[in-house]
Amino acid sequence: MSPEWVRGGVPLAGLVNIAMQQFVADAGRRRKLPVTLHVGLPGGETRSVCDQPWYDHGLRADLATCAIDGLEVPDPLAWISRGGDLKPHDADWDWLAAARTAHDRHGLAMPGFFLVTRYGWAELVGGQQHPWHRVRPARLLRHDA
Repeated sequence: MSPEWVRGGVPLAGLVNIAMQQFVADAGRRRKLPVTLHVGLPGGETRSVCDQPWYDHGLRADLATCAIDGLEVPDPLAWISRGGDLKPHDADWDWLAAARTAHDRHGLAMPGFFLVTRYGWAELVGGQQHPWHRVRPARLLRHDA
């Protein structure tokens, strides 16, 4: 992950945190969450594509390319949101390959590719992880006397 990558005064890690917070808020209490590719700017203009088990690499690449088409975002960020933990799954790698192809087709640099779950985010290329642990207020903790 390039530390100097900044959009609108917000560093890349801050943008990914915005995406994570939005995902957690949107997911609510649902247990099963679909694998979804997002491209654009977290907190700004984005386009999303839900994964289907029958998609192959060519179709994923075409869908990712179409998602980038017409975006008014220079160097759009690509990330996956899904349920589960931060351990990468096959679908994550499939969408990484598709996003790389789409960025190449547009002649764009891909600043990173992120996995966003309820539990944090991970940058799949560089291996950086930012787990998120929900801190409970002290008033909710049980204190035995």
